[in-house]
Amino acid sequence: MASFLAEVVAQNNVAAGFSVSGKIRAGFKAPTKATLENAQAVEIFRKVQEGKMSFQQAANEIKQKTGISNPFYPRNTPHFHAHPWDMESGKIASDKLMKLYGEKRDNDQEPRLYRFPVVFPDVGRNGIDTILGSGLAVRGPGMIGYRSQYSDDGVRSCVYLPPVVPNADTKRKQFVRRQFVIRSVCDTEKCVEYATGACRFAGTLRFYIPGMSGAGVFSLETGSTQAASEIYLRLTSILQECGRLPNFTPDGSPVFYITKAKKPRVHYDENGVKKQGDQWVVVLETEIDLTKVRQQQERRLLAAPKAPQKVVLPSSWLQSDDEDYDDAGGQVYGAAPAFMLENAPEIAPPKKPLSDLDRLNERADVYGIRRKVEEWATMRYGEGWNASDKVNLVCENFFAIEAKFSVNTAQFLDLQILVQDKGIPYQDVALPYIKHKFGGFGTGETLHQILNHLDELLEQGADSAISVMKNEIP
Repeated sequence: MASFLAEVVAQNNVAAGFSVSGKIRAGFKAPTKATLENAQAVEIFRKVQEGKMSFQQAANEIKQKTGISNPFYPRNTPHFHAHPWDMESGKIASDKLMKLYGEKRDNDQEPRLYRFPVVFPDVGRNGIDTILGSGLAVRGPGMIGYRSQYSDDGVRSCVYLPPVVPNADTKRKQFVRRQFVIRSVCDTEKCVEYATGACRFAGTLRFYIPGMSGAGVFSLETGSTQAASEIYLRLTSILQECGRLPNFTPDGSPVFYITKAKKPRVHYDENGVKKQGDQWVVVLETEIDLTKVRQQQERRLLAAPKAPQKVVLPSSWLQSDDEDYDDAGGQVYGAAPAFMLENAPEIAPPKKPLSDLDRLNERADVYGIRRKVEEWATMRYGEGWNASDKVNLVCENFFAIEAKFSVNTAQFLDLQILVQDKGIPYQDVALPYIKHKFGGFGTGETLHQILNHLDELLEQGADSAISVMKNEIP
């Protein structure tokens, strides 16, 4: 399936490395006619309504007890859904979300989630792909989880995780992570799963929700390529205009809101029949006036100090010989009468140069990563670094990192923060291991691979990760 997002992902091939605190669902699953006609299936579905089990768990149980293989079908709704089983904190989190942003509309008997504010993680100028991922995937019980994946050369392949084969290795305490196996080139025109609707597009938006505690982000998935593309283009436009994603207005109000709007879309009914009609689709609203942003940028450009221009007078005006006196009044022509110079531009005093710390903060703001820079500096150089003799060292190192990694500066800082936080010796262990394993830090894509690889090693603990690294260093 050729799409705008597919081309972007092909170029960047970015994998998001966020921990997830919860999922917001754009749609709902309704029981099929066969399910409603089966008393046992209805009883199981009631547990879903009470938040005691997920749709997936209910579908498995219904199939096992009644033989109904597809007990639910997707239903489009004007509101979002926050199920307890999708939340890290369970019902506590879902209830809190509804208390914060739930509202009653029309004939609602209870509050529903129609619109809520979001805050996006810090990203660089090319980082929209880290908060809005996309791809094709097969989902469903009893199905092989085929999915699309782009290689470094931009070729889209169909990949899957091989099944686990019981053998002597399964008795080991440390398991080797399964690697995706390439099935074939991903060509939707020749794909059986795509033709039957089993493989579909999925775009995943990642964000924080004001008022909701937790270290991880929330995610929202949409199956609409058009909706995901519109969100991507809107975020990219704002990022280009502002230099970063401004999450709050000057008065502290959120800039971004997620809601739904009715738009003509192709959809499938209960029987899988393709239809055309109005559907509620995910929309990203912004409380920011880009015309004012551009106006402020132009004002700053106009107000930027320019090199003072010297006023050059004709050379004949600067002569001071006796013959330059006027017989009538004795005025010296070379003296330049006052009325001729009163409107001449004044030479502005030289502007005080920015300190290294101010320059550091200014560059960090360009990428929208000031908090990350402060965390990195504090972790590496200790508390109070910005008020000590370490300031120059911090600034010097940051400018060197920025010069090397440019828009990928945030990713490299994440790497150093992770290594420092887990107590991995950087110079003696992490650096030589990365050079041996990846040939150095390379591009932004290599940094993503390094971060993901370190996360996998650290799943068994920092001591285990350090041991693995030391053993592989030549």
